[in-house]
Amino acid sequence: MSILRKLRCLTQNTVLLLILGAPFSLQVQAAAPVLDEIVVTARKRVENVQEVPISITVITAAALERIGATRVKDLQYAVPNLVFTGFDGNAFGPVSLRGISTEARVNGFDLALGVYVDGIYMGRSMGVNSDLVGIERVEVLRGPQGTLFGRNTTAGAINITSKKPSEEFEAEINVNVGNFNLFDVRGSMSGEIVSDRVFGRISAISKRADGYVENLFDDRTFNDADYTWWRGQLRFVARDDLIIDLSFDDLQDEHIAAFNELSGSKGDISAPGVHTVNMDSPASDNRDIWGASATIEYTLPSGLTITSLTAYRDGESLFENDNDTGPLAQSSTFFRDEMEQFTQEIRLVSPGDSRLNYVAGIFYLSQTLLTDHDLLVLEQAGIPSQNDFYGNSVFFTPGVPTIDETFGIVDVEAIAVYANVEFDLTDNVTIFGGLRYTEEDKDLVWEESGLLLTALDLRLSVIPRFEDSLSDSAISPTAGISWSLSESVNVYGKWARGFRSGGFNTDLLIPSNEISFDSETLDSFEIGFKSELFDRRVRLNAAAFYTDYSDLQVPTFENLLEGLKIGNAAEAELWGFEIEVDAAVSENTSVWGSVGYVASEFNNFVRARDPITGEPTVTYDGNRLPQAPEWTANVGAEWNKDIGTLGDLVLSLDASYRGDQYFGANNDPRDLSGDYVLVNGTIGIEKDNWRVSLWARNLLDKLYENELRFVAGFEEQWVNYGKPRSYGLRFQYEF
Repeated sequence: MSILRKLRCLTQNTVLLLILGAPFSLQVQAAAPVLDEIVVTARKRVENVQEVPISITVITAAALERIGATRVKDLQYAVPNLVFTGFDGNAFGPVSLRGISTEARVNGFDLALGVYVDGIYMGRSMGVNSDLVGIERVEVLRGPQGTLFGRNTTAGAINITSKKPSEEFEAEINVNVGNFNLFDVRGSMSGEIVSDRVFGRISAISKRADGYVENLFDDRTFNDADYTWWRGQLRFVARDDLIIDLSFDDLQDEHIAAFNELSGSKGDISAPGVHTVNMDSPASDNRDIWGASATIEYTLPSGLTITSLTAYRDGESLFENDNDTGPLAQSSTFFRDEMEQFTQEIRLVSPGDSRLNYVAGIFYLSQTLLTDHDLLVLEQAGIPSQNDFYGNSVFFTPGVPTIDETFGIVDVEAIAVYANVEFDLTDNVTIFGGLRYTEEDKDLVWEESGLLLTALDLRLSVIPRFEDSLSDSAISPTAGISWSLSESVNVYGKWARGFRSGGFNTDLLIPSNEISFDSETLDSFEIGFKSELFDRRVRLNAAAFYTDYSDLQVPTFENLLEGLKIGNAAEAELWGFEIEVDAAVSENTSVWGSVGYVASEFNNFVRARDPITGEPTVTYDGNRLPQAPEWTANVGAEWNKDIGTLGDLVLSLDASYRGDQYFGANNDPRDLSGDYVLVNGTIGIEKDNWRVSLWARNLLDKLYENELRFVAGFEEQWVNYGKPRSYGLRFQYEF
């Protein structure tokens, strides 16, 4: 089915849901339902989201429950132009926002999308896909956010706000059982510790589930779940004008993982059928992450607020994979990555009750990243099995072990000052602008050693131990105007310049002349409107954007003998839009939906030149950017009805669409995944402070591709299929 047909189908579904939500009248009624006001802190003060001139999606705690989102990755099914790839527990899972993706496996590569929890920057990708328990709301901001957030991110920011310790005792527990032997318990408890002064909250998760990918080699199942997480919070109200928040969290996450299956004829030979592999080597993806933070907020008599945010994050991920995805001892990898991070931010926020409002701050980051990536190609490589498993496709010399080991440390030190100012020209017109200055220093200690013996080459001590460093600095301004056309309709326009510093290719098999890559810059232009119509029964927001990149940092993985590396595309363009709608159709029916579109292309990306003439021999000009589906969309509805003494019957149904996407900058058709629609549903009964519900995700058991790559050298197509239909019973109780 074509993209346009898919989009038309989703549009028709939206209209159908609206029709089924009768009675739906756009006439003013005394008892007409209205949408709840949504407040955000994207600009470091409490504001109605409709008054913030930023393309932003807000997902409240109730909405997280409604769509069944338990981790950050689940947000992609409610946020237009947000895409996560890889299976649910993947510590290296790439993420894309408005077509700009981050290949998290390279530690010397800064993330384009920042994730913040209560203002604390979460650091590397291993900490990005965090759990959503005890959450008040999640804000997804699109576009450069350097004048509002501490860390410099070019694609956007995910701002997570947790529930603060409460004055009165409260607790909740959520028990979830389902197929794949799922047993998931999560909950929180909060209350007063010292009268009027000290309050606490603790939240925790314990989840276990069997995998859904069968390994024929040893009868194990892959892509299981086995993790525990907890967070403790303390709030000290020292005085009415001084509040101290302390937080500590810890995650232990272990998986037996199948990162890739084989697609095509070789897959049929190795393991007949999808969700089936035949691996002889261990495959796992484990994370151990913890962090602590202290936030001190002091309000001066003038109303000016001074906030200090101090945090330390520590994480380790261990990754093992059977590269050949077969029963022969041919190729495997082992990755160990570690992160230590200290951040300090001091922020000033104006009182917010005058025509001039501002946010200003200084941010410091010290980060140490360790990379230990090993590749092993064993003696059986290149030897055809009796069923011609690999034939003559492998370049490695038969019968000779090949070993490659990389080890390196990247030290990052960054400091930035930023300010964002808005001024009310009139009661209806506001101008705003901001400025950020960033300085970053990165130091690398690196070596790549081992024996690479192939049919084409012999290399000993591939890259001797060496040191390198780089320094980058940039000024990143933003400017815009917003205009209130009425009490319920606002329009805005803005321009922002983004910056991401250069870095190092810290992965396997990187040529010595391609260890480092340059910084990137971008100019982002955006116009949008926000509206609440029909007496606040319908909320309709939209934004259109154009982004012009210079020296865009692009990950490529096209040949097994070169590995994954980052390079710079001289020029790239992206343009598109997001439309979001929420409607209170009646007192017992609500509907929602969104659609996002991204068009992208490289305009000047030379991958190879003639060694004599210097003329381009391979270019990616005109290619789409990787991991940038053109269309994303979602639609949903919730209906409830009083059924007497049992309480309320609640039904919820939602669907999400992902367009096809390339997983390589070369746009190899073998790297093009198909588009798909996923449907989820819930039916439950709730009364007072308890709820029991039946739920299903991927209700129609759609087979879809999370990731797809053709690997030259093995001449294989690696594919990561999404999780099949899952279902279960959930019990929730609030004290």
